[in-house]
Amino acid sequence: NVLPGILPLAPTFAVIALLAVGAKGNSTGFREACLAGFRTIPAYLAFLGACWLFIERVDYRLAVLGGIAVWLAAALAIFLAPRYL
Repeated sequence: NVLPGILPLAPTFAVIALLAVGAKGNSTGFREACLAGFRTIPAYLAFLGACWLFIERVDYRLAVLGGIAVWLAAALAIFLAPRYL
């Protein structure tokens, strides 16, 4: 049961994205991509926390859907809030 929980530690999509940005030879763009990745960590933690809370109340599929909804709200807040502040 632990393995599926730790698999996201293998940053597959982050590696692909960083390789694509790094291939352009722009170190500033590479650093910006790294910072964008850092900013997604709170949204991922919100997703996991919501799933953890919801599973005692609803079916696991609904818990995951609820987690995705919380993730989306957190991601939008993280990336859109600075534009409105």
